[in-house]
Amino acid sequence: MGEGTTAGASRDGADGVYAGPTVLPVLDGGVLTEREATGRVAVDADGAPVPAEYTSGDWEVRVESTDTGGGAGVEDSQIASSGDGFGWAAVHAPLCGTVSAVDREWEVRAGGWEVDCDYAMEVSEPVHGGEGLPEDAAPERVRFLAGYSGSGGVTRLVDDTMACAVFRRDPDGTIESRTWFLSPCHHSAVVGEAEPGDVAFEEVEFEPRTLIDYHAVP
Repeated sequence: MGEGTTAGASRDGADGVYAGPTVLPVLDGGVLTEREATGRVAVDADGAPVPAEYTSGDWEVRVESTDTGGGAGVEDSQIASSGDGFGWAAVHAPLCGTVSAVDREWEVRAGGWEVDCDYAMEVSEPVHGGEGLPEDAAPERVRFLAGYSGSGGVTRLVDDTMACAVFRRDPDGTIESRTWFLSPCHHSAVVGEAEPGDVAFEEVEFEPRTLIDYHAVP
């Protein structure tokens, strides 16, 4: 029923049913927070939890157990932050596949609730793993952002919802040590229109929320 709740738990008028105060962790607008709540859990003859209910002022959660005593697999991403929404990262992000880019192999991970593996690969393969310039191959989906690109990297807007980039690293300040890396794709939106015919210099707002993440394969 949650940490620190045993002392306050009591029978709820029926054998094997207990209720008491608890703390309910919830994602509110992408920020991991806690709510004071009341928990109610029923146990079977072996003492294993069957259904559990948690109720707070604005949340109601019901958990139905189909199995007990085993591990729980996590198949979707879980987003958390330090409390202000900045620097959101996936606690668990499914591995969707790999792409070859900038002379390395990269794992592709779906890092946002609204991004599944099919879409993560659908974006990653042409943007980072395709031949030629992605904005030429798929101009209706990919736009080169000249205002956010230069000698240190290239940024592209994909589907008008996310920005994906490749950036340069010079570990010791020499060309010989130069490497390139795939930056996570972040939620982004155009907030300022460019002059007619000059779409590359649109003003774009970048959110710190990761939608697709990349990890170099060792």
